This record gives sequence, structure tokens and C-alpha cells, in this order.
Amino acid sequence: MMITMSQRIFVEKTVVILKFGPATDMDGLRPAEFFQVTVDPAMASPSGEFIRFGSHPGDEIMGWQKASALTIVEELGPWNGEDKPAMKIGVANVTIRAVDNV
Repeated sequence: MMITMSQRIFVEKTVVILKFGPATDMDGLRPAEFFQVTVDPAMASPSGEFIRFGSHPGDEIMGWQKASALTIVEELGPWNGEDKPAMKIGVANVTIRAVDNV
């Protein structure tokens, strides 16, 4: 499967699922590979090369991260106001393998 990626410019706070490194066809086979964070353009370094996570509820990464080393896997929704994000969780079906008779 060919995975295509492109640059995404964020101009508003957005809750996303991301991973470190580029997307590959082996994604999801390693534990703790995906993280929920809030991409907040106000938390970017002056150069724009780094972004700081951990300032918003639900962030699963803390500290400065190199933006070019991250890949957005899915956008969960924009952050509306200061209270909580407008996340779109549970809007689709999910299929996961299971052992019979679970």
C-alpha cells in the first residue's frame, strides 16, 4: 500500500492523533505508537521548527518536539474555546480482531 503525505499548516488549535516518524505500512504494530495531542500554533517556537505539547487536557506527549519528526495520522477536531475540544470520537465503526469466544 502506497502511503502519501503532505504538509499540513495549523492556524487554530486542533486535537490530533500523531506518531513519531513518517507513516509506514507497518504502523500500529508497535505498542504506544500513536498519541493524542493538541496542536496549538501559539505553542510553536520562534523558528517554527519545534512545538510544545502538554499544555492542554488530554495531551499524551509533554515537552518540545521537532515538528518535522511528527506525522499527523488523524484529526479529531478543532478546539472550541478554552474548556475542551470538539472531538469527533466514535463517529465510525471499528473492526478489531478478536479471539473466538471472548
